[in-house]
Amino acid sequence: MRLYGSQTSPFTRRLRLELDPKCFEFVLLDIFSGPGREELRRISPVMKIPVLVDAGTSVYDSRVIQRYCADKNLCAKLDWNEENLLTIIDGVSDSLVNTLLLKRSSIVLDSSSVLGRSHAERILESMNHLEELVEESTFSEWNFISISLYSLLDWAEFRELMSLSSYPHLQSFVARNKERPRVHETDPRIS
Repeated sequence: MRLYGSQTSPFTRRLRLELDPKCFEFVLLDIFSGPGREELRRISPVMKIPVLVDAGTSVYDSRVIQRYCADKNLCAKLDWNEENLLTIIDGVSDSLVNTLLLKRSSIVLDSSSVLGRSHAERILESMNHLEELVEESTFSEWNFISISLYSLLDWAEFRELMSLSSYPHLQSFVARNKERPRVHETDPRIS
């Protein structure tokens, strides 16, 4: 199996942390330029990472890749509660990715626009909820859900899209998990 992605993608990172590195080859792509962009076009009609290619089968999106790998007994299947938790994490991730892309495109996103308000509300409500869940020890086990939360929070700080200073439980969660296996080698700060 080949997992295509970037060092900075939180969606790629969560798969790299979840899956045994012996079961896949990681193919690093620069998806915004030249050969990396062309390779992405070749392997994915949606032009997003990560992409898993396994014996001629291409699987798009980290959630679907996780499900595919669970069906192959390479990781644990998610229950409905975990799927809901992942939806919250992915909602924040999607809003922050869109915010970053708009910023890089020199498009100002503020709370006076419907899109700006929608993203800001989703991020605030979801982060407050995630803070409560961490306080309740919902993310105490290191699994795909907690890995996804960690990948999101670390990436958001790396991209300077959010400070965790208002979220002491989330801040503590990140600090507790920084030394887990493969966390350093998947750090988005490594170029």
